[in-house]
Amino acid sequence: MHTNQQCKPNTASLATENKQTLVHWSSKESQARLHSSNHKQDFFELSMHYQSQENKMFCGVASVAIILNALRMNKENAQIPLDTSTVGCDEMAYMPEGFCPHWNRYTQRNVLAKSPKSRIEVFGKPHALNGDNKENYGLTIYELADLIECNGAIATPVECKDLPNYEQRKQDLIKVLDTPDQYIIAHFSRPALNQNGNGHLSPLVAYDQDSDSFLLMDTNTMSNNWVWIDANKLLEAMNTFDNPYWRGYMVVSD
Repeated sequence: MHTNQQCKPNTASLATENKQTLVHWSSKESQARLHSSNHKQDFFELSMHYQSQENKMFCGVASVAIILNALRMNKENAQIPLDTSTVGCDEMAYMPEGFCPHWNRYTQRNVLAKSPKSRIEVFGKPHALNGDNKENYGLTIYELADLIECNGAIATPVECKDLPNYEQRKQDLIKVLDTPDQYIIAHFSRPALNQNGNGHLSPLVAYDQDSDSFLLMDTNTMSNNWVWIDANKLLEAMNTFDNPYWRGYMVVSD
């Protein structure tokens, strides 16, 4: 989540437009799109590691945890942190000597352990980096890149500023979907899609050529569904200002 300046959508005929723009995951149309899609491998790889964001600020953090697990889980010599958050010390006292009940996995807590932007700063505490004491909620696209790289992965941020050619950018996204061990985190404006909220981050996991739409695996299932989004509308939602940068997407690899 990022709460700086938003690009406001045209409010004319929003209800009708939204029906055409967003197709909810649980619908029969959604099932048909996934079946017909030729670009859906990331859906199967990321859905196994899906986790809903722990709070309203952690959309980017949850996206990173999902993708790092997909990149490294069950891979030889992968150094995955031990998640000790689910079993208390008092509970450990009753377990057999030498038994470890914890899993090695990325969580929304341990991915932040190496982040240049601390957990409390993600919640909005001002930080004095380069003399900046202003509130800075959530993660910008470049702070997200820092978080990914500090966890040992490769982050390639792409700002969708003043896009001259949506078709070329769409083909770039499809190419990433078709490339093994590369994943996409979309950074977009919810109001531009007539959704409640502000800026948002979540993985893109499939593209359906027949409907020309992308499947967004939304990390906030408390108030939003996974949805298929019209490709041009998604790019419009990415092509929005998030002071001091523009939104866009992140390519993550190992």
